[in-house]
Amino acid sequence: MNPLLTFFAWATMFVLTATSVPVALHTSDGMAVAPVAQGNVYVSRDHGISWTRKDAGLPEDDGINALLLQGSRVMAGTGSHGVWVMDGNGWSSQSMGLPPSARVLSLAANDRFVFAGLHKHGLYYTTGESNTWHSVGRYYDMNVRALGKLAGRVYVGTDNGIYLLNMTDLSLTMIQDDVQVNGFASGSSHLYAATNKGVLESRDGKTWTTLFDRGAIQKIAMTGSELRLMDFFGHVYRSPEANPYFISEDLLLPHIHFRLTPASPRIMGGEWSDLSFIRGGTRLGLPDNVPLSILLQTPFGLMATRPPFNGGC
Repeated sequence: MNPLLTFFAWATMFVLTATSVPVALHTSDGMAVAPVAQGNVYVSRDHGISWTRKDAGLPEDDGINALLLQGSRVMAGTGSHGVWVMDGNGWSSQSMGLPPSARVLSLAANDRFVFAGLHKHGLYYTTGESNTWHSVGRYYDMNVRALGKLAGRVYVGTDNGIYLLNMTDLSLTMIQDDVQVNGFASGSSHLYAATNKGVLESRDGKTWTTLFDRGAIQKIAMTGSELRLMDFFGHVYRSPEANPYFISEDLLLPHIHFRLTPASPRIMGGEWSDLSFIRGGTRLGLPDNVPLSILLQTPFGLMATRPPFNGGC
């Protein structure tokens, strides 16, 4: 056979094989993860020693951006299938009234309503007695990245600032502009906002001041009396809330961040630091190549969920 023809035949086979390899995804701190379909939700009833899949009914080609514990139910905001609810009978859709293929980025609730923040479709609400969602105002193209609460009030974090939700008529009033809000955390008397410029704090929800200005913050959480931040490189900073002074966790031991699986982005939070596998124990049932990004204690056990392939925000 002509050697040149042999070469082209081999090269064609190589190209076809290479293009059939799944395109890698990347977590927030740069880890490459191959797309997998090995479960969206896992639950542990023994504090992380063993895990079982609990995603029957959920769309297999999607993941979860937000979790909310609402009474005895768990609500999940998905990447392209709206809101789903888990109760004693498993998962079911609760998306009536939401736009088609709704990407839900955030969930929150007060004593009257449940709120869902959508990607490029604004804010929606439903009541405890209803399974139908309604749009808040005419903010149809607003990207609602985060929802926060302080003293009974609800705050809406968007691409261009922070809004206060008026509970009387469900209207929105901008109270802080020129920031992209990535998350909220409520302290003993303050509300904190993780933004593209750092962290803002407010005692009254109206006046905001800079607390941290060393770069964009992806995640923010309160653990006890300590405030924790994570930037987009996976670096964690810690500070006591009473006298804020942030220290990089790289300088401290023990580190209070971890990955649920080798393919997972980092999770921070001291309340999870005694999970068995973090101290060298097992995590039976969690596939190494499934990225898991959210942890929530629920009536069904400790729940871990996979993010969507579309990248969330």
